[in-house]
Amino acid sequence: MNIRLTSDIPINSSPRRFPFIEKEIINEQIEQWLKDKIIRPSTSEYSSPVVLVKKKDGSSRLCIDYRRLNKITVREHFPLPLIDDLLDRLQSANIFSTLDLKNAFFHVDIDPSSKKYTSFVTDTGQYEFNKMSFGLTNSPSVFQRYIYNVFRDLIKENVVMIYLDDLVIFSENETQGIERLQRVLKTASEYGLELNIKKCQFLKREIEFLGHRIKEGKLYASPLKIKAVMNFPEPKCTKDIRSYLGLTGYFRKFIPHYSAIAKPLSDLLKKDSNFSFGLKERESFNEHKQILSKEPVLCLYNPKSETEIHTDASIDGFGACLLQKSIVDNQLHPVYYMSRKTSDTERKYSSYELEVMAVIEALKKFRPYVLGIPFKIVTDCIAFKQTMNKDISSKIARWALMLEEYDYVIEHRQGTRMRHVDALSRNPVCMIIQDSLTLQILKAQNSDENVKVIKDLLKIKNQHDDYIIKASKKQGKQEGELHPIPKVELPLDTYVDHLGPLESTSNYKHILCVIDSFTKFVWLYPTKSTSSQEVISKLELQKSVFGNPRRIISDKGSAFNSKEFDDYCSSESIQHLSVTTGLPRANGQVERLNSTMHAGSRARTWSGGPIVGHQPQQMALPSRVRSEDEAVENREKTRRRDERRWFGSSRPKH
Repeated sequence: MNIRLTSDIPINSSPRRFPFIEKEIINEQIEQWLKDKIIRPSTSEYSSPVVLVKKKDGSSRLCIDYRRLNKITVREHFPLPLIDDLLDRLQSANIFSTLDLKNAFFHVDIDPSSKKYTSFVTDTGQYEFNKMSFGLTNSPSVFQRYIYNVFRDLIKENVVMIYLDDLVIFSENETQGIERLQRVLKTASEYGLELNIKKCQFLKREIEFLGHRIKEGKLYASPLKIKAVMNFPEPKCTKDIRSYLGLTGYFRKFIPHYSAIAKPLSDLLKKDSNFSFGLKERESFNEHKQILSKEPVLCLYNPKSETEIHTDASIDGFGACLLQKSIVDNQLHPVYYMSRKTSDTERKYSSYELEVMAVIEALKKFRPYVLGIPFKIVTDCIAFKQTMNKDISSKIARWALMLEEYDYVIEHRQGTRMRHVDALSRNPVCMIIQDSLTLQILKAQNSDENVKVIKDLLKIKNQHDDYIIKASKKQGKQEGELHPIPKVELPLDTYVDHLGPLESTSNYKHILCVIDSFTKFVWLYPTKSTSSQEVISKLELQKSVFGNPRRIISDKGSAFNSKEFDDYCSSESIQHLSVTTGLPRANGQVERLNSTMHAGSRARTWSGGPIVGHQPQQMALPSRVRSEDEAVENREKTRRRDERRWFGSSRPKH
């Protein structure tokens, strides 16, 4: 084994603390490894900590925590065999022997230049491996390549199949089983492979291999894995949902319409979904357990047996089942179940398109089983069988091309005879997914000869026009929805905006322009800044004379878009509307006023008259706009004048 790294920076760790009883276990294991020359003392600049892992029998195994080293290790790419491919090779086997290699990884030597990377530390010292260790990211791939080279000829002869350190010798009878077992043991002895006799089984009719129980040509789910599902607690968060679906997904091929049952749970993993474990989710959670409690059974695939694929579809998912006729009872038995949820785009397909899509998805899944052999496709959509031999739309034509490499015949079968795959749409017990009434009507129409002819005639125009006229796709920005501001027939609907900055007079540089939408009455307030506080103070001044407006319309300037201004409007029961950014005409009335103000300002400036000492609004308009203090003083003068006129010398004293 050669270890290559992506970085030259050494990785080192300090030893971890362990209880005294665990220290004894660690020291005993290290002494045994030193004695067997599995490890040696090290002075490497690399080091990783150790960890104790509990085994199934309750004992502890000493492992090295190579996580930091693995992050910078160049990966090996020798693939592990697919579990389904291994199981498919057992179709005619009746007798099994299983061998478990003892300390399997220790049979592989480490390249001298790579030993320093395997260094680990304990409280008794630093060591490095002479043999390949557990925990290295490339250990499984390297060992699979090694063990494959050892048994290469026997694997090609279909005598043994291997998954890492698990070997299975399979045969049709005991005589053949003994002969094959001898050949495997002889090869193992030649290469110095040691066996763990306690875990080996010889000439058995039933074995457990890779989470499956195999017996008499049938495939069962592992009792240990079923127990793990049955004991799984009710999920409390999305992490629990992901763990549960990962566990039950191992049994996917055993469970008809798995995706339909799991849909309420898998929907909780969507990006914007809120976790809520309600009635539907609980029913889905319990239904998985109920099905597995009945120990579902599959038959092992046999390429010589008569094969059928049964399919069905609904708006929510596709379902399919691979079946083969048994030579024992001449009946069809399930080999593999397949199901998948429809995407958002696929949910818009017609009933007929969904049925075709179900066949395509089934062939993708079952391709290793049916390519190169004659088989039958059974569906409850009569239109599918008839239209595959006629002129069809471009979309269906593309799908039809995918069927060309297969040797198949299509058979229509009524839905009442398709319960095993029709649960996605018709099973009255499964209430998680149901077809809408519209989809059921479409399905019935596609099965009716007369209605189908009428629908085909109606489609002729579209099928031809699609190839003659192509509408050009709209370029540029997409138009959004308009939200017009309704007109009013009462006063006190105001538009506001700032004008400026203008030439400063008494520190006043801006004008707050307010105009009533109905009467077109204008208020102009000089301001020193465009802050929310100044706007609110001017609105309070206007409120003392005219009261609050019902509605204020403004642009999205910082003064009107602040939390302070929003809070003020809320407290005063004023509706605040903001116009679209970059669209000043939406605030047209006040913008027109600003234009007039600018024109007046330019006219005053060009006249050549003195402007020093005058307010900006004085230069913009013929009349003088008073400040807040001047307005108060003016009101006081008016009050005194009115008192003298009304009361004369006998006016009341204040």
